[in-house]
Amino acid sequence: MDASPIAGPDLGPAENWFGVFRAGQVFEHLSRGFTVEASRQYLAHCDPKNVLAGNPDLARRLGLLGPGAHRTHDGVAVGLVAPEKVFQDAVAQSVGPVTFRVQQNQGYDDCWFLAPVLEGTDLEMETRVLAAYVRDKSPDAGTVPIETRAYLRRPDGTRVLAHYHWRTPDVRRHPAAPVLEPTPIPEVAPEALSWTDCLIPVHRDLPRDYLGPHGRVAEDLEVGLVLDGFEPRGVTSAEGWFLVTSTGNIAEMHYDVSKGPLIVGGATIARALSQLRPHCPLAWPVAIPHVYHTAPVYPSDRLPDADGIARFAPGPVPRNFELRTSMQVAEILDIGREDGKLVRFLGTTYMQVTAEGRTFLAQQKKDFVLGLTRPQHALHRAHAERFHRPRVLEQDGATLLAVLETELLWFVPSARAMAA
Repeated sequence: MDASPIAGPDLGPAENWFGVFRAGQVFEHLSRGFTVEASRQYLAHCDPKNVLAGNPDLARRLGLLGPGAHRTHDGVAVGLVAPEKVFQDAVAQSVGPVTFRVQQNQGYDDCWFLAPVLEGTDLEMETRVLAAYVRDKSPDAGTVPIETRAYLRRPDGTRVLAHYHWRTPDVRRHPAAPVLEPTPIPEVAPEALSWTDCLIPVHRDLPRDYLGPHGRVAEDLEVGLVLDGFEPRGVTSAEGWFLVTSTGNIAEMHYDVSKGPLIVGGATIARALSQLRPHCPLAWPVAIPHVYHTAPVYPSDRLPDADGIARFAPGPVPRNFELRTSMQVAEILDIGREDGKLVRFLGTTYMQVTAEGRTFLAQQKKDFVLGLTRPQHALHRAHAERFHRPRVLEQDGATLLAVLETELLWFVPSARAMAA
């Protein structure tokens, strides 16, 4: 097998087995997935209670629309694209050149939302390979740390960095290639960013109605406060499939029915955030410093025995793989603004697995994985050490398995930012 480096623009999905990647390779791609229709579909499927995104009124109040305070795309007034959708699309857009053959993702880190993205916007994205190495006991896949950037193009031709994250996918070796031997784990140096690099709009005269019945302002929070998520439920196969197709994620693992059922990681993240958002509905997402999938997530519906993704048909067994999320206030930062404070939350999502759910997994020849996976890269571990919640709980005859850990950095408006 020829394992020589291939230039970024010339590397197609069929070629990108582990072995062709080298530190310094850059792959460029354009995402047109932020039309008003795509933005609103994402909100409807994944985050229906999000009042911040897709809301032209709030976009105007936050000063996102410019001097005219009004902007349309295809005749429709535009609002903010949910920053989490920008993240989801950025991950998906890196699949073609780099992670088409991904076996798993070790985690996502330093996910920054540096500039607001309005509906009707195209983003220019680039993915850079930071390193390539083989871990112990990983003969069939090597790890390829990558960082992805998404840029807005200004009318004058300059570019503005709107989003950044880095992650460590494991990419499969070519079947004809020799078994992989462990190599030293190199030091990698992702771009160092902070909240000071992010554009956080001024919050003023925001309608209190947008807070809803459970919404909080900065004064309502204190370190140590635990907030349980609303409406715990699982993710259906249809919802997971929507996120795969709507973002253009072509990773092999999401199209191989023989390896299902398995929910794409982005759907788990979206479900967790949607359960937490009613606590701080007007919070401005600054960053998700750490996202870690600690165990696989299975859909909350039965899949038919026949092959073919088009045959996925819901037969609800909603409590078998129900997701429950809560978050704890870890830190409140006074950044010298009267309109709000920066708040760091640590969130954990548990998947409830009932006895019937275990039987279902056994029928599908799936192992019941206890969520004991730990980040393998030193930079991931530095983030993960913040989490002290148990990975496995037994409750009411079911096992609660930690499947997702998230660190959130939100700018939470103050009482002064609300309209009188």
